[in-house]
Amino acid sequence: MHEHQQTKGAGAPDNAPSVEEVTRKIDHVIGKIAKSKKWTSVRDLEEVKADLARITVGGTRTAPPLPVLKEPKPNGLAPYVPQNGEVEKFVRYASIGKNILVTGDTGCGKTHLVAHCAALMSRTFNTVQGMEGMREDDVVGYASLDVEQGASKREFVEGVLPVSMQTEDCWLYWDEPNATPAGIQFCCFSAMDDRRELRLTADRGRVIKAKKGFIVVGAMNEGMNYRGTSKLNDAMRNRFGAIITLGYLPADKEAKLLVDRTGVDKSVADKLSNAARQLRAARDRGDFSTPISTRALLDCCDGIVAGVALHDALECSIINQVSGMALPERKAVADILEAHFGKRGGAK
Repeated sequence: MHEHQQTKGAGAPDNAPSVEEVTRKIDHVIGKIAKSKKWTSVRDLEEVKADLARITVGGTRTAPPLPVLKEPKPNGLAPYVPQNGEVEKFVRYASIGKNILVTGDTGCGKTHLVAHCAALMSRTFNTVQGMEGMREDDVVGYASLDVEQGASKREFVEGVLPVSMQTEDCWLYWDEPNATPAGIQFCCFSAMDDRRELRLTADRGRVIKAKKGFIVVGAMNEGMNYRGTSKLNDAMRNRFGAIITLGYLPADKEAKLLVDRTGVDKSVADKLSNAARQLRAARDRGDFSTPISTRALLDCCDGIVAGVALHDALECSIINQVSGMALPERKAVADILEAHFGKRGGAK
């Protein structure tokens, strides 16, 4: 995390205002103009703020301070545990209007990162779920023909993309874009590149221009082990100005997260996180194919706190994540957990 000081231009007199002071004055003016609903003037001043944030002082580009949450758990969102600077990267790129793609194994916190950064930046987001069989109608929209009082009435029902584009400071959150048919990816290109517009051919060619703050944020599992996904189209991938890769938390941080989120006993959390680390290492070597996610560990801890017996929780939430079509792998996972927790009914 950077330390931010009051920033003045090189050679500026002592009584010259700092960048931060000017920014605060602009914010005050923006508030007054916003009340009069003169939105063009507001946008002009927002651009001035962005220019100030990029001022180079003494050869060093200054970065504005990161936003902070206005409340501890906005909309009930659990606290996010950072891994390696991903929050700052996300916020910096989003603040300059770049589309962002977050990749990583299942259950490592990709969606949580997006929700956390949206809360930090006071943004909303609409979700589209990538999947086989989805249609352009789901994303872009479709023409509807209704009959009212004997007369035909044609309407266009907007999909999640145009709705998001027309909402100020709203993101389109695309869950698993690599599971989305290529044709649907293509129809979103103009909304994701510098044009930031969408032509609705089914609505007489109406063109929608994106409002301030609109970006596309994607999150996906990437790799050979995720069925139903494929390599993301290169043209689509290139429209993401930043690609952030997440991994699972280190064992000590993951154990603390389990305790903080669920209230499970620390000794159980420590054993679970250490067992997960061993299982993930085995998967990285190619011994297993099933990912053991932080989400699965949280489910296990929730079960234990709710009164499920320890070994039953391990079986239901972790061991049975391995497909019944891979019984040798399931047994190997059970053996590693047994090494940490002991046999069912025994002491450890």
